[in-house]
Amino acid sequence: MRSPLVKEDHAMRNPERYGKYYWGIKTDIAPDGEIYAMADAVETAADGSLVLHRVDAGTEGRTHANLIIPAGHWTAVFAASLIDGAAVAVEHWKGEVPEPEYRDAVAPDIAEALH
Repeated sequence: MRSPLVKEDHAMRNPERYGKYYWGIKTDIAPDGEIYAMADAVETAADGSLVLHRVDAGTEGRTHANLIIPAGHWTAVFAASLIDGAAVAVEHWKGEVPEPEYRDAVAPDIAEALH
């Protein structure tokens, strides 16, 4: 399984510049059906678009959009694990758990927690 911050041999540089939190988004605009992004906040716009924001430090909450996915092109957004991209606040979600071969490839203490 790939690292969540590396896709097709391209590492995200300084991801903390884009926000404190790591989000997974189920979408039909990505070939594999998922996009992972860093953002400080996520909201649904009035038109149903999904908007991921970065909050500018020292600007009393002024934000910039990191990513906007049009209405009708996303089905779920979740706080994602930096380890494997799985939803972290969900106990059971079929398809959102690491594959067995990946569990054994991570550090032993993390692998034990995944079993």
